[in-house]
Amino acid sequence: MNDRAFTQWKREGTLKSKPQYVTQLHVYAMGCIAEGRKVEWLGVVAVNKNNSDWHIDLFKFSPITATKIKSDAEFIFSLSEPPCQNCPAENWACNYCDFSHICNLRDNPVRDIQAQKGTTVTHDEDIINAMKALHQARELSAQAREIEAGAKSVLDEKVRQQGLSSVQGGDFILNISERSSSKFDSAAFKKAHPELVGEFTKNSTSTSYNLEEVNSL
Repeated sequence: MNDRAFTQWKREGTLKSKPQYVTQLHVYAMGCIAEGRKVEWLGVVAVNKNNSDWHIDLFKFSPITATKIKSDAEFIFSLSEPPCQNCPAENWACNYCDFSHICNLRDNPVRDIQAQKGTTVTHDEDIINAMKALHQARELSAQAREIEAGAKSVLDEKVRQQGLSSVQGGDFILNISERSSSKFDSAAFKKAHPELVGEFTKNSTSTSYNLEEVNSL
C-alpha cells in the first residue's frame, strides 16, 4: 500500500477501511472449509511501499458474513438483467468494472445533469476503456512517484550523505553524480523586457485530457 492507504488501514483496521479484503478472505476461507479445513481467524499482512513498514491485522471468520457473500453472489448470477440500484463499491472500484457504464447511465443523475451542460454521454466501449486506462495509468504514475521519492529519501540518508558516489548491493550498482544546470527565468525576462516578449514568443497548440470521476449521489 502507499503511505496514505497504509496509515489509514493501520489506524482503522481492515473491517472499516478495506472491507473488500474482508470479503475476499471470506471467499478463500469458504473454499478451505469446503475442503474440510477449520478456519477461525483471517488476516491481512501489508507493507508500506514508502518506508517498508509492515503490519498484520487479524479478524475472526464470520459465518454470517460468509452466508451473505454467498447469497449475494447467487442473486447476481441469477439475474437476467442488470440491477437497477447503484453498486455499493467505492468509486475507484467502478473504474475496473466492465459494466460500470450501465450503472452510471441508468442510475446516476449526475450524468444527465452534465449532459445538459454540454458533456456528451457515450456508450462507445473504446472511449470508455480508454478513459479507464488513462485513469489507471495516472494512478500508477502517482504510485511510482511515491515509491521513487521514498527510495531516494533512503539513499540520500544512507548513501549520499556519507559521501559515497558508487555502491553495489544485491543485483544493482548505484552511481551518484551531482549536476549543475541553468534555467532561463522567463518571468524575469518578461518583467525586464516586455517589449521583446512578443518578438521571441512562439505559439503552439497541445491537447490536455482532464479526467474527473463522476460521484454517485
